[in-house]
Amino acid sequence: MKRAAAILVVLTLFQTGCTKFHVVANGFQNRDRPLPTQSTYTVLPVKGQDSDLEFQDYARMVEMKLSERGYRRTDLSSADMAIFIAYGINSAGVRNYAYSLPVYGTNTFSGNSFGSGGVATFSGTSSGIVGSQTVAGSKQLFTRTLIVDVVDHAHYKNTGQIVSLWKGDITSTGESNDLRLVMPMLVESGFRHFGENTKKGITHVYSEYDSHIEKLREGK
Repeated sequence: MKRAAAILVVLTLFQTGCTKFHVVANGFQNRDRPLPTQSTYTVLPVKGQDSDLEFQDYARMVEMKLSERGYRRTDLSSADMAIFIAYGINSAGVRNYAYSLPVYGTNTFSGNSFGSGGVATFSGTSSGIVGSQTVAGSKQLFTRTLIVDVVDHAHYKNTGQIVSLWKGDITSTGESNDLRLVMPMLVESGFRHFGENTKKGITHVYSEYDSHIEKLREGK
């Protein structure tokens, strides 16, 4: 039993350390108005999240990715682009699972052997797999979402018309209900396609320990 417990501990540690997050990024581009390059921007919350402390943390991640692309942050009055971000988490149902684990125990054996001295009886025990056991259950799933909407603020100041230049719709479904844990992966995925029309959802796979994910989380 000690051997079985040790193997289960190793399997648990391995699965925990290798957790992968699958993120799907969709990009929608305004074909008539491409994103300006190296212009100014400000990041804004949507209504209902404007007093949310989470917004400050997530906006910082967005600003890091924009800075990498040569964009410059400024105040709303002089910004060329107003970048709205919205985020949330919802229940995505239940995933059922079942798998088999080996059962370790002791096997008893006995028999007879024949030789010049006649018949000899032998017996003994050995340790090993004596069967299997099925583990089954269910886990709650959650969908984590980030929406990035880039509005032509220079055009709005001149005409009063709201024109969206690019929209990113980024989602990830899994067992974690910690939006803050997954947010760096959502931001990273979205900005890999910033300004693009992806034409379909593009899947990216991350670990929370990937260097570029840790960089976004830590703000370095």
